[in-house]
Amino acid sequence: MGIGQGQPRGALVPVSASAASGKEARQRISRSAQAGWEPGPDRTAAVEILAEQDKSRVPELVPVRYGRMLASAFTFYRGAAAIMAADLGAGPDSGLRVQLCGDAHLSNFGVFQAPVFSWFDFITGYLMIPVFIILYLGHKYWNKTRLVPLKECNFEMD
Repeated sequence: MGIGQGQPRGALVPVSASAASGKEARQRISRSAQAGWEPGPDRTAAVEILAEQDKSRVPELVPVRYGRMLASAFTFYRGAAAIMAADLGAGPDSGLRVQLCGDAHLSNFGVFQAPVFSWFDFITGYLMIPVFIILYLGHKYWNKTRLVPLKECNFEMD
Protein backbone atom coordinates (compact mmCIF):
# COMPACT_ATOMS: atom_id res chain seq x y z
CA MET A 1 0.00 0.00 0.00
CA GLY A 2 1.39 3.39 -0.98
CA ILE A 3 1.90 6.27 1.33
CA GLY A 4 -1.31 8.11 2.16
CA GLN A 5 -3.55 5.31 0.86
CA GLY A 6 -6.10 4.09 3.35
CA GLN A 7 -5.51 7.08 5.63
CA PRO A 8 -7.90 9.91 6.42
CA ARG A 9 -7.50 12.95 4.20
CA GLY A 10 -4.97 15.34 5.71
CA ALA A 11 -3.50 12.69 8.02
CA LEU A 12 0.16 13.19 8.85
CA VAL A 13 2.42 10.38 7.68
CA PRO A 14 5.24 9.25 9.99
CA VAL A 15 8.75 9.86 8.66
CA SER A 16 9.55 6.14 8.89
CA ALA A 17 6.52 5.28 6.70
CA SER A 18 7.55 7.89 4.16
CA ALA A 19 11.10 6.50 4.04
CA ALA A 20 9.80 2.94 3.70
CA SER A 21 7.54 4.00 0.84
CA GLY A 22 10.52 5.53 -0.98
CA LYS A 23 12.54 2.33 -0.53
CA GLU A 24 9.62 0.27 -1.88
CA ALA A 25 9.44 2.54 -4.92
CA ARG A 26 13.17 2.03 -5.59
CA GLN A 27 12.56 -1.73 -5.49
CA ARG A 28 9.90 -1.34 -8.20
CA ILE A 29 12.13 0.84 -10.37
CA SER A 30 15.56 2.28 -9.67
CA ARG A 31 16.37 5.96 -10.00
CA SER A 32 18.97 5.19 -12.68
CA ALA A 33 16.30 3.39 -14.74
CA GLN A 34 14.47 6.71 -14.94
CA ALA A 35 17.54 8.63 -16.17
CA GLY A 36 17.22 7.84 -19.86
CA TRP A 37 14.43 8.56 -22.29
CA GLU A 38 13.67 7.19 -25.71
CA PRO A 39 10.57 8.21 -27.70
CA GLY A 40 8.12 5.35 -28.07
CA PRO A 41 6.98 4.16 -31.49
CA ASP A 42 3.44 5.41 -30.84
CA ARG A 43 4.52 8.81 -29.45
CA THR A 44 2.18 11.64 -30.40
CA ALA A 45 3.99 14.40 -32.25
CA ALA A 46 4.56 17.56 -30.22
CA VAL A 47 2.78 19.68 -32.84
CA GLU A 48 -0.30 17.44 -32.58
CA ILE A 49 -0.38 17.82 -28.80
CA LEU A 50 -0.24 21.62 -29.11
CA ALA A 51 -2.90 21.59 -31.85
CA GLU A 52 -5.19 19.52 -29.61
CA GLN A 53 -4.76 22.10 -26.85
CA ASP A 54 -5.56 24.91 -29.29
CA LYS A 55 -9.11 23.57 -29.65
CA SER A 56 -9.94 24.64 -26.09
CA ARG A 57 -8.22 28.05 -26.29
CA VAL A 58 -9.46 31.44 -27.42
CA PRO A 59 -8.58 31.36 -31.15
CA GLU A 60 -7.31 34.97 -31.22
CA LEU A 61 -4.80 34.19 -28.43
CA VAL A 62 -3.26 31.06 -29.98
CA PRO A 63 -0.81 33.09 -32.14
CA VAL A 64 0.17 35.09 -29.04
CA ARG A 65 0.93 31.84 -27.21
CA TYR A 66 3.08 30.58 -30.06
CA GLY A 67 4.84 33.94 -30.30
CA ARG A 68 5.80 33.70 -26.65
CA MET A 69 6.92 30.10 -27.08
CA LEU A 70 9.20 31.14 -29.96
CA ALA A 71 11.14 33.64 -27.84
CA SER A 72 13.50 31.06 -26.29
CA ALA A 73 13.82 27.42 -25.34
CA PHE A 74 12.75 28.34 -21.81
CA THR A 75 9.52 30.02 -22.95
CA PHE A 76 8.84 27.10 -25.31
CA TYR A 77 9.03 24.59 -22.47
CA ARG A 78 6.99 26.83 -20.20
CA GLY A 79 4.19 26.78 -22.75
CA ALA A 80 4.57 23.11 -23.63
CA ALA A 81 3.81 21.36 -20.35
CA ALA A 82 1.43 18.97 -22.13
CA ILE A 83 4.26 17.73 -24.34
CA MET A 84 6.43 17.05 -21.30
CA ALA A 85 3.54 15.32 -19.51
CA ALA A 86 2.94 13.06 -22.52
CA ASP A 87 6.62 12.15 -22.73
CA LEU A 88 7.06 11.50 -19.02
CA GLY A 89 3.71 9.74 -18.68
CA ALA A 90 4.87 7.01 -21.06
CA GLY A 91 8.01 6.33 -19.02
CA PRO A 92 8.68 4.08 -16.03
CA ASP A 93 6.38 4.50 -13.04
CA SER A 94 7.65 4.34 -9.46
CA GLY A 95 4.11 4.33 -8.08
CA LEU A 96 4.69 7.54 -6.11
CA ARG A 97 2.17 10.31 -6.77
CA VAL A 98 3.04 14.00 -6.76
CA GLN A 99 0.74 16.96 -7.26
CA LEU A 100 2.21 20.25 -8.41
CA CYS A 101 0.08 23.33 -8.84
CA GLY A 102 0.86 26.69 -10.35
CA ASP A 103 4.27 27.99 -11.37
CA ALA A 104 6.87 25.84 -9.66
CA HIS A 105 9.71 28.16 -10.70
CA LEU A 106 10.89 31.72 -10.51
CA SER A 107 10.28 32.55 -14.16
CA ASN A 108 7.82 35.28 -13.31
CA PHE A 109 10.82 37.57 -12.87
CA GLY A 110 10.98 37.46 -16.66
CA VAL A 111 7.59 39.15 -16.96
CA PHE A 112 9.43 42.41 -17.67
CA GLN A 113 11.50 40.84 -20.46
CA ALA A 114 8.69 39.03 -22.26
CA PRO A 115 8.16 39.92 -25.94
CA VAL A 116 4.57 40.83 -25.07
CA PHE A 117 3.99 42.32 -21.60
CA SER A 118 1.31 40.38 -19.76
CA TRP A 119 -0.68 42.16 -17.08
CA PHE A 120 -1.97 38.78 -15.91
CA ASP A 121 1.57 37.49 -15.29
CA PHE A 122 2.48 40.75 -13.56
CA ILE A 123 -0.55 40.72 -11.26
CA THR A 124 -0.32 37.04 -10.36
CA GLY A 125 3.45 37.20 -9.92
CA TYR A 126 3.79 40.43 -7.98
CA LEU A 127 0.65 42.28 -6.92
CA MET A 128 -0.95 39.22 -5.34
CA ILE A 129 1.88 38.97 -2.79
CA PRO A 130 0.68 41.90 -0.65
CA VAL A 131 -2.93 40.74 -1.09
CA PHE A 132 -1.95 37.33 0.26
CA ILE A 133 -0.11 38.89 3.21
CA ILE A 134 -3.08 41.10 4.07
CA LEU A 135 -5.52 38.19 3.87
CA TYR A 136 -3.21 35.96 5.91
CA LEU A 137 -2.74 38.52 8.67
CA GLY A 138 -6.46 39.36 8.60
CA HIS A 139 -7.26 35.68 9.10
CA LYS A 140 -4.80 35.48 12.00
CA TYR A 141 -6.36 38.56 13.62
CA TRP A 142 -9.98 37.57 12.99
CA ASN A 143 -9.59 33.99 14.22
CA LYS A 144 -7.20 34.92 17.05
CA THR A 145 -4.64 32.31 15.98
CA ARG A 146 -0.93 32.55 16.65
CA LEU A 147 2.24 31.67 14.81
CA VAL A 148 3.87 28.51 16.13
CA PRO A 149 7.58 29.02 16.78
CA LEU A 150 9.81 26.62 14.86
CA LYS A 151 11.18 25.17 18.12
CA GLU A 152 7.64 24.01 19.04
CA CYS A 153 6.99 22.26 15.71
CA ASN A 154 7.08 18.47 15.80
CA PHE A 155 8.47 17.13 12.52
CA GLU A 156 8.90 13.55 13.76
CA MET A 157 5.66 11.59 13.76
CA ASP A 158 6.97 8.22 15.03
